[in-house]
Amino acid sequence: MYLKGKKKAEVGHLYSYSINTFLLQLKFELNPGCPKELCNSKVEIVYVRADGPNDTLHYVWCFDPKPTVLITLTSHASNLTITWGESPLSIYSIAFTSKPYYSFGLLVNQIFEFDDVDDNGILNVTNNNASYVRRVQMPDSWVMKNPIEITHDSALLVMEGSWKNNVSSVKQGTFQVELETYRSEGHGSKLPHLFHSPNTTQMELSLFNMLTNSGFKQSRFAIELVLAASENTAKNISYTSFKSLDDEHTPGVFTLNDLQTPASKRSGNGGFVQWRPVSYVAEERDIVNSTESAVYAVQNISDSSSDYDGTLLGAYFGSGLSTNLLNSVNISFGAKDDGFYAKCNTSIWTATVGYGHPPVENFSLLVILIMVIFLGLPAVIILFSGLYVALRRITYRKDDLFLSE
Repeated sequence: MYLKGKKKAEVGHLYSYSINTFLLQLKFELNPGCPKELCNSKVEIVYVRADGPNDTLHYVWCFDPKPTVLITLTSHASNLTITWGESPLSIYSIAFTSKPYYSFGLLVNQIFEFDDVDDNGILNVTNNNASYVRRVQMPDSWVMKNPIEITHDSALLVMEGSWKNNVSSVKQGTFQVELETYRSEGHGSKLPHLFHSPNTTQMELSLFNMLTNSGFKQSRFAIELVLAASENTAKNISYTSFKSLDDEHTPGVFTLNDLQTPASKRSGNGGFVQWRPVSYVAEERDIVNSTESAVYAVQNISDSSSDYDGTLLGAYFGSGLSTNLLNSVNISFGAKDDGFYAKCNTSIWTATVGYGHPPVENFSLLVILIMVIFLGLPAVIILFSGLYVALRRITYRKDDLFLSE
């Protein structure tokens, strides 16, 4: 069946819907295997299964207690199994019925607020003074903003986190996380229109109307991402920033940033995160409402101890988390003279998380035609002008020779 239009999933104990195409089948479930009396209408796990011609990619999205994306590659025969804990709702463990080929996880581990008194948009990662930087506790309540939206090409989930009980540190604010996975190549529907493949999930993080008790006058925000992969710990995830000649889809931004696991960089059989160094200060996105984002050095996490207990990474990797590749990286939002966070009370940042090589963006047919017209046409005019001048000179010489005779 090829789905036309859109299908929305109602919040409930368990709901699944499949999109069948010639190349890929997408299927999603809410709280797979969770007893009805335990889960009720709470959204704890969103599971998207993408069956390709040769294997299956499993996307597991979790928000409580921290937003997490887990991507696992398996054979077609492998199925997800979740062991649910007792009330209050918790996830005891996550596994697959056959050994996965590869797993890669991304956890939004922390939010930071820092006082950018120098107005340079840069987080000083060595300054842990409470008068400069504060850790913002993750939201204690998550709800689905809209029913999960299914089209013929993607599955989209939008979750909103808010602070209800943590009034001592956060007075108000919303942390919105939007996740979307795809069955084909293309660009995201909103700026920065990141290029995606069938092996990716697009992740959008938004901080709206944040007000804390820090007392900072020049507040900016940053996040810490924790990346885990089923690879050995001999090498860290690598960071690469490179220029692109094409800003067709993200006007004014000519840079792409990649985080790649060693396996992704070496053979394309690993995990990656890709983004453009831009963030937005309004939901209506354009160049006027854009600012920068900054990335900091990748850090190795040598001792995970109990830091990730209760998270999706902890439930999946378990005690083996410390023996797998485990790194962290900070990303901050804002730039010099943009008015700080308080000017618009919004920070929006988008990245793609996936398996394989980061997708390579090529010039579109429109850009190629423009290049041919604006670069090729002058060359053709110069060529024909040169031929015309040469022919005129030959004609003049023949006329002069005829008159001299």
